[in-house]
Amino acid sequence: MSSGRCRCWAEGSGASTRRLPGAQDRGQAWESVRSAAGGDGSVGGSPDAFDLSAGENNEFGTGTTANRHFTLYSLRHEEGAGARLDSDIPAKLHLMNPMHHLVDKVNGNRSKHWWIRLGTKDSDTALTVASNLAARLKNLGDDVDTSYYWDAGHGADNDPGDFIEWIATVSGYRS
Repeated sequence: MSSGRCRCWAEGSGASTRRLPGAQDRGQAWESVRSAAGGDGSVGGSPDAFDLSAGENNEFGTGTTANRHFTLYSLRHEEGAGARLDSDIPAKLHLMNPMHHLVDKVNGNRSKHWWIRLGTKDSDTALTVASNLAARLKNLGDDVDTSYYWDAGHGADNDPGDFIEWIATVSGYRS
């Protein structure tokens, strides 16, 4: 990709290779792709911000430390090659990752009914996250209702009435 070329999906033309204007290195090419895809232009990659400014860093804080790194990459970028993650970080990562509870240690007491919605322009959650979650839940035999809101961003809720109806159906409760 150092040539400034990328595989792009052009509307109506299928996959094509085209030169990205001014893209001399991977960073510029990546920013061009993110911009064309409607991204916010922020740096891609780990949500573990080098300067601990991401909301995710705060989720790993403690009673005395507001924000902490949760990836070796970001921690070592800031503190050097010998830095080590705090010992409680791996367990916290498992608590925050639903796949840990659906693959590594399947929780038999989990809900068996799932309503999963995601906007196709969500810049915070990859479409593969919802797809993988739904696929694993279906493989476990759970009832999964998944839908993607076209051209919607993070936190989109385009069918609240359908959600209430789904709850009534799943719970058997009708007012």
